[in-house]
Amino acid sequence: MLLANRRAMRLKTRLTVSLAAAGAIVAAYAAPQAASAAASESVHGAKAVRQATASTKPIPGVLTSAAGSKVVARTMHSEALDRDWPYVLYLPPGYAPRDGRYPVLYLLHGNNGDAYDWITQGRLQTIVDRLIAQHEIPPLLIVMPQGGTDWYVDRKEPIETAFFEELLPEIETKYAAQTGREG
Repeated sequence: MLLANRRAMRLKTRLTVSLAAAGAIVAAYAAPQAASAAASESVHGAKAVRQATASTKPIPGVLTSAAGSKVVARTMHSEALDRDWPYVLYLPPGYAPRDGRYPVLYLLHGNNGDAYDWITQGRLQTIVDRLIAQHEIPPLLIVMPQGGTDWYVDRKEPIETAFFEELLPEIETKYAAQTGREG
């Protein structure tokens, strides 16, 4: 048990340091797979993320790593927000919904940030791919919603309500996500 605790602390430290690293831009982007319907939905999602954040970052709708993971942009309609709500999703290498359920991590960007900050500034895709390949963490889904400036609480708009009542069920029904607290 002691070894497991030390390993968990080491992993927590690595993720904290690695994902918080600012200023590093992902060096290579794979071309979006515009021929498929899923990719075209992803490109639409990327446009929505960029429009929602007024960002000028040149980010394609689908990023595929050499390891085979994908980062895709998606949107969902939120009744609580009364608008389309973009989010970015990390799918691990070999993601296969029929093979079982994956744990889910929700990462929230900081004030004045956007849903791509974990990808562009934190190098999330590269780091998580490496941790999965080294068997330090299990394959997992990572969801990065577009927040705004309300710290994800119901203030200017009901984003906390949208998160818990709409985004979580969206992820749990559209993707092979574990639904219990352990996932």
